[in-house]
Amino acid sequence: MVCPQAFLLPLTLASISPSSFLRTSFLRQIRPSWSQLRPSRAHRAKMPDTQTAEGATPAVHSPERPWIEHTVAKEINATREEAFDLYCQLPMHPRWSGLFRHVEWIDESARISKWTLRKLGITLSFEARNIIEQRPHIIAWESIPGRGAVANRGKVEFLPSTASDPYQPSCLMRMSVAYSIPGFVSRIFRTAWLSRFIEGQLMGDANRFEREVIKERQGKEMLVAAGGN
Repeated sequence: MVCPQAFLLPLTLASISPSSFLRTSFLRQIRPSWSQLRPSRAHRAKMPDTQTAEGATPAVHSPERPWIEHTVAKEINATREEAFDLYCQLPMHPRWSGLFRHVEWIDESARISKWTLRKLGITLSFEARNIIEQRPHIIAWESIPGRGAVANRGKVEFLPSTASDPYQPSCLMRMSVAYSIPGFVSRIFRTAWLSRFIEGQLMGDANRFEREVIKERQGKEMLVAAGGN
């Protein structure tokens, strides 16, 4: 399951009212003026009621809560098997995601987990189910309705590397996350500057994950070497 720091904004904003939205101290630091964010009257007349990500189920979600999706990709120094096996260890995710404070299995056999985050004095949690696990190709999840602050879903894929060095272990890690949030907030999240911010957070998680994979490999190599001695 992908668990980027980018979830902080949608998870938090989904639980607050429009009147208190712009009073959030974090957003005061990063938002441009409201006149820059608010679409013109002519543009609003042309805007669709929903923005549904590929594969979404419109019947489940209200038109006031469209899907917003972000995707990043990075070449990492790890085999697909190494990366997949580490990512499947959900309780270890806080090691590379500074947002999530605790992750635990609720029902490991059913692949249901609980994610707790704390940031800026806010504590939130949600439950999710891994719906696809195909080693070493893909892990996909979706949140469980009624068990969290905001509907979310996503996937991480480990694809064959495009690197030129055949002797260096590597693969292409591609992460996608989508969340369903109130319509007034979704207009903010459609702006290019905020999309870049969220995708930057996703890439930061990918960089930290790569370091963890390398550490895991080096630790195993040391154990093998010690056993050999």
